[in-house]
Amino acid sequence: MPQENKKRGRRMKRKHDEDEEHDQTPTGEESSKRQKATDESANPNLTPLRGRDDSLDAAYPALDRPFFGMLDAAEQENFKLADETLGNNDFESAEERELFLSEVHASAEGKELKIAQSQSCSRLMERLIQNSTAAQLKKLFQAFSGNFIHLISHRFASHCCEELFLRAAPVVTEELRAAHPKSAAGKASQADDEIYVSMENLFLHTLAELEGSIGYLLTDQFGSHALRVLLLVLSGESLNSEASKHLLQSKRKEGVSSKGRPSSAIISDDKSRAVPKSYSDSLEKLIVESVAGLDTDKLRA
Repeated sequence: MPQENKKRGRRMKRKHDEDEEHDQTPTGEESSKRQKATDESANPNLTPLRGRDDSLDAAYPALDRPFFGMLDAAEQENFKLADETLGNNDFESAEERELFLSEVHASAEGKELKIAQSQSCSRLMERLIQNSTAAQLKKLFQAFSGNFIHLISHRFASHCCEELFLRAAPVVTEELRAAHPKSAAGKASQADDEIYVSMENLFLHTLAELEGSIGYLLTDQFGSHALRVLLLVLSGESLNSEASKHLLQSKRKEGVSSKGRPSSAIISDDKSRAVPKSYSDSLEKLIVESVAGLDTDKLRA
């Protein structure tokens, strides 16, 4: 017959007490992990940056990202359907297409920031930008204005900003060459009592908004791509050349375009793209601010 375990209860009690004491006193590694998790959960809107040097994070801390709201289920469904329609180019005529685009722009008014940051609807914003007139581009530019720092460093909205900069760049040249700049904005672009704003000034206002945050965006995994576009726009270099395409698009970038209109096609031939003198001054200022306070190691990072 098996022997009776008379002392097992005492041993189990002692082991249970030791386990409780061990659980209440975490190791240094466990303590640091728990502390890190607590720090990260304290601010859920804080976006961690990957692939950055610790010294760069100290110099350029992550920004608190504002919350612009979310699209409701009905809005998401409608915008997804519009995105699919534009992607397939399901139109019988150019007039029908233009009417549809006007309706989508009207539906998106006041929701531009929500759409740009939406994982499921940001592609629609890119397609809208690709198919917008100069006047529509200016309205989108103004809708983004004041929030470019957060949009440029956002995973989905950053692609919308890149597309906006690319499509708006030739408009600057068109306005410079036009005898009457107001006519370059389109037939129904401006009301008689509406103040005219040039695309040049919209770009300059954006650069002023980014001032002081160039170093942060330069080392941000999403913001750095948008800065490449801005550098090319300000320099007047061709946006259609193979070298420019290689700089603008990473291997992971997913092209968003409508049928019959590839995303790499920039409006008008920009081989001799003219830029205003103010862009040269802004480009120099941008480069100086980009490298200010950074040594060789930080620049390489």
